[in-house]
Amino acid sequence: MKRILPLLYLTIFATLTGVSQQTLCIKGSVFEANSKKPISFAAICISGKPIGTVSNDTGDFSFHFPVDYKNDTLTISSLGFKSYKHPIAKILRDSVTLFYLDTTSIPIKPIVVLSKGETAKQIVEKAAKKIRKNYPTKMYYLNAFYRELCMRDNKYARLIEAAVNIQDFGYDTDLNTTRLRINEIRKSDSYLEYDLKSKIYSALFGSNNLLLNAYSSDFVRAKQNNCRNRNFLCMENIDRHAFTLEECKYIDNQLIYIISYKDTLGDGENTKQSSNIGGSIHIQADNYAIVKFDWGIYAVNNSKQGVDYYFNNKYFYYYSVRYREFEGKYYPDLIQNIEPVNGAFKTNSSDTIQGKQYVTSTLMINTILTKRREFAKIKIKEKEIPTEDIYKKTFPYNPSFWKNYNIILLNPLMESINNDLQKDKPLEEQFKNNGE
Repeated sequence: MKRILPLLYLTIFATLTGVSQQTLCIKGSVFEANSKKPISFAAICISGKPIGTVSNDTGDFSFHFPVDYKNDTLTISSLGFKSYKHPIAKILRDSVTLFYLDTTSIPIKPIVVLSKGETAKQIVEKAAKKIRKNYPTKMYYLNAFYRELCMRDNKYARLIEAAVNIQDFGYDTDLNTTRLRINEIRKSDSYLEYDLKSKIYSALFGSNNLLLNAYSSDFVRAKQNNCRNRNFLCMENIDRHAFTLEECKYIDNQLIYIISYKDTLGDGENTKQSSNIGGSIHIQADNYAIVKFDWGIYAVNNSKQGVDYYFNNKYFYYYSVRYREFEGKYYPDLIQNIEPVNGAFKTNSSDTIQGKQYVTSTLMINTILTKRREFAKIKIKEKEIPTEDIYKKTFPYNPSFWKNYNIILLNPLMESINNDLQKDKPLEEQFKNNGE
């Protein structure tokens, strides 16, 4: 399929975030300088400012920002590359649409030297001890874009997109005090199926709020809550994990340790394990800040046991969180989860539902606000509750809002999204019909 390169354009309009202001928009694509391959989920922001966005899996992005930033610098970064930094005014003037990142090579030294002689476990322990120093302990406010994309077998079955506000009281407070509020929502028709047992269970115990699940999957933020369970950052759990320093990479001049980890609790008890728990953690060498981590329940030993329940025959659950530094602290930048559809991920052949039903959740932070005067508190009655499926929420569909809001672009090459979700009617019509 021929790739249509997006054009950069400049436009001024009124935003719908509560305060009318002039804004600009840059559209473009991010590539590796040498291979010309697209860079997925590159971080795009304005240097020193609280606003940013992310490229999609084919490197494309659309970035809306206040016109007041027109004389600032656009920064595009990704692990293993030298950041692209260029004046916004010049980008607009020259109509730049393609952005290339050069690789950054690591000095040829043994890993043990690069890690100052520390073991992988010692690096992780230091990172855990420095959470209070590296992450915000005062109240902050986030504006975010959220997407749920559900699949039934290999077909897309439901799409939800929402504009979200998050009020967090700090990384050393109970996660349950955090308040999330949805301001806008649009959704497709749903082609998911639930058997009778699933419907009864939901009626008795409620549904699952995957938006809250996504935010709480930040293990750094959730350290106050789930040390008794799987959190490898808790000191009482570190000893049950095996850590390996796999490699080192750079973001510009910042050295990043990439450490794999595995939960060893079940080792030696069952030599035919079909799954394991583990992932990787990225730690910045100079300050031991965790800049990214992955966690998952994944298939091992090429076992076929339970594989029918796994997404892409690999993951049962998968969480990934990436952080961005702002004013000396690290805030979530991009959260991506894969998990079964609550109550209807798989049924036996005697039921109506056949195959797997999975949901991919993505939470992208657009704006970070740290000064109390910059935001209004979210009221308790406005916040999301854990037992409510946000698909049941209805808002008037507001096309002009979505036209000007920072989102992760859907991959234009994924024709199946359009074919599966628009088999009965266009998405725009579904969005309108499913609004109030």
